Amino acid sequence: MDSVIPTNKKSTDKLFKPSHLSIIVVAIGLLVFAIIEIGNTDIFSNKLKLKYFQWGNLFIAFIFTIRAVGDFSHVGFFKRVRDSSFAKNDTRYYSPLCLYIATTSLLIVFAS
Repeated sequence: MDSVIPTNKKSTDKLFKPSHLSIIVVAIGLLVFAIIEIGNTDIFSNKLKLKYFQWGNLFIAFIFTIRAVGDFSHVGFFKRVRDSSFAKNDTRYYSPLCLYIATTSLLIVFAS
């Protein structure tokens, strides 16, 4: 668990403790993002126009780009705290994954 939540500088104090409700909200948000990605295949063409899914993809790209860049303190490519377990995993896995998702979302928009 120490590797998935950002900690303060030179300590192991977590910046926040996620509640059950916030975990559920994030899970539902990711499910909605997945549905938007699937919607770009035009599978829901009888219900919604493709342009709504394209706008959704642009939103996804924006959100994940902001996450990849970070807050310039604890998360993202430009963070100052780099010696914690979370920071190492963020640099190695989390931020590149967010950048990949953002880039892929933009490619999907321009390809459709």
